[in-house]
Amino acid sequence: MKAAFCFCLGVLLASPTWADDRSDVTAVLRKTYPQERVDNVRTADGWALATVEGDDWGGMALLHRFDGAWKIVSSGGGAMGPGELFQVGVPRALWSRLLEYEFQVPEDFGKEPEWTWMTGKKRLEDEDLSGYSAWQLTLMVNEIFAVHGRPFKDPELRAYFASRSWYRPRQNFSDSSLSQLERANAQFIRGYMKRKGLEL
Repeated sequence: MKAAFCFCLGVLLASPTWADDRSDVTAVLRKTYPQERVDNVRTADGWALATVEGDDWGGMALLHRFDGAWKIVSSGGGAMGPGELFQVGVPRALWSRLLEYEFQVPEDFGKEPEWTWMTGKKRLEDEDLSGYSAWQLTLMVNEIFAVHGRPFKDPELRAYFASRSWYRPRQNFSDSSLSQLERANAQFIRGYMKRKGLEL
């Protein structure tokens, strides 16, 4: 019993703790929102959700750890729910650890691509992309290719698209399967990200 306790204590002391993650997340949010209160930080396997409150507003911020650094992937007024977590690729197994309330997810939830309503229907402009985080724009531009079956080498993108029921990777994928509008929008999104300093 004593040996098991010592082993468990040693593992806890040797590994980064959730308290360290919470402190790191809080520091990132306080840098971004210096006048607001940050609390109720919940972390789970490289994802974090926190409440951010000002004097006359309240909202939430969702962060993800990229290459060891926490980055905000989505934030805004009001509460976040399964839809927001799904949209940016938080694995479903983590939702209950991040959200503080019970939720039900409809069976047809997430059966369609997130961004094709915009990227496949119209020529994008700056105002179409404003307000999206670097991660959301990364997902948006890569979804243009994913709907045509592009396989992904990047582990984050591979995991994100593998979790989508509509995604079918094709070994014989070619950029030629994209429409002229899709190619133009992919190029535009990448250029926008570069101009705005939103590259990951």
